[in-house]
Amino acid sequence: LARTFLILITIYVCFNSTDLIYRCLKVFLYFAYFIGMVSFLVQLDLISSIWSRVADRNASIFFDPNFASAFLGLGALSSLITISHKYKKIISYLFLSIACFFTFSKAGALALFLSSIIYLTFYISLRYKLLLFTLLPIILFWIYHTIDLTMFRTEQGLNARDDLWKFSFNK
Repeated sequence: LARTFLILITIYVCFNSTDLIYRCLKVFLYFAYFIGMVSFLVQLDLISSIWSRVADRNASIFFDPNFASAFLGLGALSSLITISHKYKKIISYLFLSIACFFTFSKAGALALFLSSIIYLTFYISLRYKLLLFTLLPIILFWIYHTIDLTMFRTEQGLNARDDLWKFSFNK
């Protein structure tokens, strides 16, 4: 139902003004806040009596953690676009990014990370770009060595997807 709703909004927006696009992004953002709030409540086991996790991963209202992470990641990026107040933008982005992190989806976290870096390279000044690209390796090193990333199932690697790619290109 959510996918159909988003597809219909996208089709409708394509044929109308930019003001409508902005309003649709706002509606999408409010829905993402709701999904993020449910994600936090599930992660903190505050609604565990009525909600269960999927394989110890947080899927919010969706039953697929990967889809939930994609939705929350799009919400985080939408907050960077639609919110004009600087601090509200940062708080909204962090809220939805942490909710995306709670899904423990490798693809969702990587997509959010890379798209955020691309966004920041276009919308911040040169002075902050230098600071960003100086601090980024340090932050990544710190995350890798201090945060327990076992829920991301990194020991599984790419789940044989890399073998499939190699097989498809060798034939």
